[in-house]
Amino acid sequence: MEPLYRTVLSQAWAIVKKTKWLWLFGLFAAFLGNGGEIDVLFQYSKLTNAPAYLNNLRDTFANLDLNAIKDGILNALATKPLFSILYVSIIIVFILLFLWLVTVSQGSIIHTAATLDAGKKTNFRDALLKGIQNFWPILGLNFAVNFLLYFSLIILAIPFAAMYMANDSVGALSFITILAFIILIPITIILSFVLKYAFAFVVIKNQPMVNAFGLAWKLFLQNWLISIEMAFFLFLINLLVGFILVILIVLLAVPFVGIGLLMVLIQNETGVMAALSFGLIILLVLVLFTGAGLATFQYSAWTILFQKLLAGKKYPKLIRLVAGSEKNINK
Repeated sequence: MEPLYRTVLSQAWAIVKKTKWLWLFGLFAAFLGNGGEIDVLFQYSKLTNAPAYLNNLRDTFANLDLNAIKDGILNALATKPLFSILYVSIIIVFILLFLWLVTVSQGSIIHTAATLDAGKKTNFRDALLKGIQNFWPILGLNFAVNFLLYFSLIILAIPFAAMYMANDSVGALSFITILAFIILIPITIILSFVLKYAFAFVVIKNQPMVNAFGLAWKLFLQNWLISIEMAFFLFLINLLVGFILVILIVLLAVPFVGIGLLMVLIQNETGVMAALSFGLIILLVLVLFTGAGLATFQYSAWTILFQKLLAGKKYPKLIRLVAGSEKNINK
């Protein structure tokens, strides 16, 4: 049995190294998170702090003055109507533009990875156009899956959250936590796998959104163990990259902190601010650069895996290890 993940990851790394312009798309795609399915566990692990969150929520609603908010909005519209409308419009435009860039970037990376993996050539313009072409189905899939997840969370959690906020019922809170780990975490992880394959069906196979989701679901059911193993290997790579990034941040921070302390000793406030600002800018660039590369790598890896799964039957690492052990035993 030929190695699967080693091939997929090495090919994805080759794409990341050779196609630097793809990192621009990776920069925006990274805002969706690079932790993958493991992020789900960390997000739901915050439920252990649910009492604090729910108490803060209860205090917020108790102190919320809707009339004051309404009066503030009406006052702003009355005194500075043009400025208020322009301000809100600019915020909305920036939000929509950011959403467009993130969504288009997802499709662009998937198209580029699939094209290069097939041995064909592509370029930035072709990738961008492909991302724009698939904007609506990718956006629709993102919204549909997230709506389903949040709707499920609300339906399951609201009654028990209300009970806790009403009388501090520890039993209700415990039930919410158990419910999340038993039902919501598996659903979220499964849907995240299906979503990855659905994106690929839309971009690579030109499938409509609904058909893509159905085909992605079937592909996941046939290869669920491979999907989990792939997520695990990508998580290990995330850990390694994160560890290296922390070391680099510490090494880069030392000289700027030293310069800042020197400026403090000579009482040069401008020098202190300049050193700290310049250091923060460099660290921010490093974090964004790493996030862009990591997002490009992960999208490319999932795309290549998708194509290999469609090309023929693949076996999970666990099964290959078992098969190899049986061969050694039978010798």
